[in-house]
Amino acid sequence: MSLLDTFELPMAMPRGAAAAFAYDRIIRGIETPRDTEYRIFTHLTAALEAADQPDVPLGSRTEVIQRNREFWLALGYDLAHPDNSLPDTLRAGLINLAIWVQGESSRAVRTGTKLRDLIDVNRSVMAGLSRLPEAD
Repeated sequence: MSLLDTFELPMAMPRGAAAAFAYDRIIRGIETPRDTEYRIFTHLTAALEAADQPDVPLGSRTEVIQRNREFWLALGYDLAHPDNSLPDTLRAGLINLAIWVQGESSRAVRTGTKLRDLIDVNRSVMAGLSRLPEAD
């Protein structure tokens, strides 16, 4: 089981959903799982930044926060799976971040706080993904 099996992109299926789904299937055939995770983080982080603007409706902001939370939840499950090949210390640190994201997301929805911390965590993980060597 991999993260890609538990989290489908695109997250919202607008008009042309069949084409978007077909594109997603093709991308999965040519991307590494790390490339896909990086791409998902890129989309989610951009959405969080857009949702952090003062004129964004509450429903839209909440939806973006929820998408990010769902991805981190899927990531946490993938990290906890016995077949995950990341080093234990890295896995533990990322699982802790996944737990933190759950709580911070709830707080952001409840209180309307800025999303900068969630954005910064996503960006930090993206930086790590871009530096890791490919697994064989």
